[in-house]
Amino acid sequence: MKKRVLIIYDMVGMAEVRGGAKPNIFAKEYPELEIAADEIRYDEVVVDWSDLEGRVWLKNERRVEDYDLVYMRATGGSQLAMMLGKVVKIDFFPKFYVNEVYYPSKAVQLDNLVKEKLSAIPAVVGYGAGLLNYIAAHESLWTGETIVKPNIGAKGRGVRRAANRGELIEMLRERQGEFLIWQPLIESEGEGRCLVLGGEVRWSAWRDGEMRRLKKWEASEEVKKMAGRAAEANGLEAAGVDLMFDKKKQRWVILEVNTAAGFRTFDRVTGEKTDELLMRYLCQQLA
Repeated sequence: MKKRVLIIYDMVGMAEVRGGAKPNIFAKEYPELEIAADEIRYDEVVVDWSDLEGRVWLKNERRVEDYDLVYMRATGGSQLAMMLGKVVKIDFFPKFYVNEVYYPSKAVQLDNLVKEKLSAIPAVVGYGAGLLNYIAAHESLWTGETIVKPNIGAKGRGVRRAANRGELIEMLRERQGEFLIWQPLIESEGEGRCLVLGGEVRWSAWRDGEMRRLKKWEASEEVKKMAGRAAEANGLEAAGVDLMFDKKKQRWVILEVNTAAGFRTFDRVTGEKTDELLMRYLCQQLA
């Protein structure tokens, strides 16, 4: 019997939403999948708290309870996805997957990695104002080039490089009210990203340090094991794990664990169909 799957799109700002049409990718592109997919847009679903019970309302008298799986295809920061995930998980639904929406705290990530004894990049975390006080009391720490970035964020937004202490202090004075991560710059020839699904690395890509162009890359078994453990340490079934090789210490280190794994980027670089892989995996979990 085919699994009944409800796919909800919240791709606000993307062409297919602005044009009023749904991508309809699973029903049309992958008819061989053993699923019966209904696809709806963000404007066909709300969370109903009118009686303080908390339930999902769907247009055209659909009932979310009738589906084996709800798959939320969302861009980062979808408030609808966050609310649906909470309501569905708590009340009655066995499986709910939100893609590319949740940005975990980098400080929490680091804590999770350290607890699992995984190699990570050292960091000092706090408000910009607190970091100013900290570096004044630790003048000899990381005197070379360093990185400052937001504790929560994605796609390189807010990441800045300081060549020296003077630039760092000026930068932090401008961002005193932001909660930030301060890290040393690691000397590396680039960085790799591993797509982890169900604890296994399915595909990997490499970004050159100068050209910044992604290319298909065969990660070593050591890297694959690290990436899988990093995703597991952060409680993620699907993740994009970024790693780089520290030339100074001659070892691989984990740069970041992304729940926004960059599926479309992986598709473009590898020629694979990540959404199909993900849907197959999720349906297997329901078997």
